[in-house]
Amino acid sequence: MDTYFTGQVLRISAEFRDDAGDLADPTTMSFGYRIEQGTAITFVYGEDVELVRDALGEYYIDITLTTAGTYAYQFTAGGVIEATVEDAFMCLSALSITPLVELALAKDYLRITGTEDDSLLTTMLGGIEATIKANLSNKVIAEEATTYLDGGGETLRIPYVPVSEEVGDEITVHDDIWDVDIDEDMYRLIPTTGQIFYKNEAKLWPDGRKRYLVTYTSGYSLRNDYAEVVERIKLAELTWLSDIYYNRGASTSKETVDEVSQVYDMTKELPKNVCTLLQGLLDVLSDF
Repeated sequence: MDTYFTGQVLRISAEFRDDAGDLADPTTMSFGYRIEQGTAITFVYGEDVELVRDALGEYYIDITLTTAGTYAYQFTAGGVIEATVEDAFMCLSALSITPLVELALAKDYLRITGTEDDSLLTTMLGGIEATIKANLSNKVIAEEATTYLDGGGETLRIPYVPVSEEVGDEITVHDDIWDVDIDEDMYRLIPTTGQIFYKNEAKLWPDGRKRYLVTYTSGYSLRNDYAEVVERIKLAELTWLSDIYYNRGASTSKETVDEVSQVYDMTKELPKNVCTLLQGLLDVLSDF
């Protein structure tokens, strides 16, 4: 079963064919979904704009995943073509993936059955995850962020991307020199690059060092491939954990929990094999 996370917008599509195997439109089309044992939510093509005909015999709908749980859905075609397309998927709360790697998963990966090293592994995992997150170019979970940016250039550039396309709801720009909010009609955001263009004739932001306080929502969970990003981070954590765990005590006796905490909570350097797994996700200064 596929897994997604709250906050994602999921596109669900289906296609329909006639008896000859050619794409064809049914007379009627509807889509319904239910979360766990909740009430079914239904959309009817031609009545609800959410259900879209993309091409002959091809339909889709975009659903914002706001609730964790198991989603079951069904496209229902009637008339000249009678058919159903149904499936299910799991949606997890973004908060449920903190920490990303649970102790049980780590022990399974390392093929450890005993409990004598549980405290050691927990400490290692905490330090590894904190270090990796500190080196990522974005937050794992979408959250509000603020940054001061200089004016005078063609664009302001937000450090963390992607950001939400809902500019009016998700981003504000405050001019600290004049102590006023910039009207959202005066700027345009490119959510995948973090660029904010000013809409005056010169297309330049008025001069001023750290003049603009930008508040916005950003995080990897706004990406369409969020589930894959999380899996890459988890694999990087497990790879680093394996290296540390199986090479511990190479020159001395096995480290204590306190010693491991001091070593791996303080380091900001990532091993090259971990960097390779996280390539494209790291802060440019941390990449190799």
